Amino acid sequence: MAPYIRVNALLPGFTDTQEVVERYRLDTPERWAAVVAAIPGQRLGSVEDITDTLEFLVSVRSGYITGQQIVVDGGHFMG
Repeated sequence: MAPYIRVNALLPGFTDTQEVVERYRLDTPERWAAVVAAIPGQRLGSVEDITDTLEFLVSVRSGYITGQQIVVDGGHFMG
């Protein structure tokens, strides 16, 4: 589809939303700490982290990026 259509994927990691907290039972300090300890960034992502990346991907600043998977997870996937 290039060069006229760019296709990229945004892959969020653990993000601090009600759905993630409920799904992964992060409502206890122990469970929250265990998950955060596995993330090199030492925190869950924020909704703003995800939307900032999405905003970049749809802007002209990312005009030469195509066919990529952009992982926004504080380094969790590396670990």
